[in-house]
Amino acid sequence: MYRTKTNLLSLVTVIIIGGGLMLALLFALAGGLKAMPTATWYVDAAAGSDSNDCQSLGTACATIKAAIGKAASADVIEIAAGTYAEYDIANSNKSLTLTGAGADSTFIDGGGNGRVFVLGNTVVISGVTIQNGRIITPSSYLMANNALSPLAC
Repeated sequence: MYRTKTNLLSLVTVIIIGGGLMLALLFALAGGLKAMPTATWYVDAAAGSDSNDCQSLGTACATIKAAIGKAASADVIEIAAGTYAEYDIANSNKSLTLTGAGADSTFIDGGGNGRVFVLGNTVVISGVTIQNGRIITPSSYLMANNALSPLAC
């Protein structure tokens, strides 16, 4: 009887410890642990250079494309006020947050040359006006309020 109690107690201990580890693993796999931004990248059309490291306001990139190229998934890209003449800006399947200085002062202008953004993953865009993209196929544009017009976000 004593040996049975000891074996049963050992079995319960293993189940509790193993169950806790399994629960932690399931929690992590289910997305319970969110990725934190690993870096913030800076873009400034007026004062930046794409040869900069883009890791501070003083060493900002000149283009959004360059900052996205340097960023990793879950990073944040801060876009200074100005007009960015860019199109076909691809996020390379990275989950990113792009934040402009305000929709009334930060413009991403495709110049009628193509889609402004080509997005393949979760991207949060705020504080910018997206304008003058060119429709290539019916599925390659965003409509705001059922009208093709500049999109302020």
